Amino acid sequence: SVSGGRPWFVVVPGDNPGLGCNFVNTMMFDMLSTTLPGKLTYTVVDPLKGGSSLSLLHDLYRLLPEMFGKKIYTGRDEIADRIRKISAYVTRTLQDRLGGTYHTVYDYAGEHAEYEVQTEFLVLFDFPSGIDEYVLQDLLNIVSNGSRCAIFTCICAPNRDGEYSEVMNARIKEVSQQSEVFVQPDAQHLLLNGNLVRMYSNIASEEAKQLLGRYILFYEDKKNQGTVLSQPQRTLIFTRDSEQADAAIAQLYQTNQMYRTAYGTIRRDNRGFPEAIPLGIISFPSALFEKS
Repeated sequence: SVSGGRPWFVVVPGDNPGLGCNFVNTMMFDMLSTTLPGKLTYTVVDPLKGGSSLSLLHDLYRLLPEMFGKKIYTGRDEIADRIRKISAYVTRTLQDRLGGTYHTVYDYAGEHAEYEVQTEFLVLFDFPSGIDEYVLQDLLNIVSNGSRCAIFTCICAPNRDGEYSEVMNARIKEVSQQSEVFVQPDAQHLLLNGNLVRMYSNIASEEAKQLLGRYILFYEDKKNQGTVLSQPQRTLIFTRDSEQADAAIAQLYQTNQMYRTAYGTIRRDNRGFPEAIPLGIISFPSALFEKS
């Protein structure tokens, strides 16, 4: 998907709902491979399998849980709360940043150097399990407008016609109409607009594993670099607002004064000042370097 692109809606046989997991995992991997480290987060809704639908990306979740918000959403209430928050973010971004001036946050970022686009990929397995008609209304807002706000969506929906209420079926249909619909009849093919397409995934290849390993290293490096500048320092660098700059300077001054406060006295026993001070330890799984 690209900015302004439509969500993916994958329909799989009702008696084999796990069939679409490979396709969805592949789309998640493709999104990762085209996004800078530290600029992508996943929101995964997996109410029936509790996260096991991430079969091909389980290592990524285990090693970088912060990319997933340290959580896989499985319970009805937490799913509703998360989708509601994403929908509210979309509405707020449309009103406060885009307005009638910018079509996407990418356009907005092009004219506002201090704004960094953070991409989110919302994935729903076994749709609409764990979701009621009210949550579907929020989801409809996301699939309709989310891509303008760097929120992309992939839905895996087992074909279970007749199992839901009339209102639910109507809203499910609205969500699908706002999406690019694929039908997956078997593990090797996709049906798109009447055309049968063979599906190929290299997510389990050795090259993909190496890419994931390097991505994790870059992600950790990027995260650590982000700790070098405090928020007031970032504000001074990027803001164009004089009041924000003054507030940042005042905050830095207060911080400087705090560090000047005496908390104790070092004994005078000629030990001298230490030449090296450990600030922390970063551990990486040895498996990441096996093929590097």
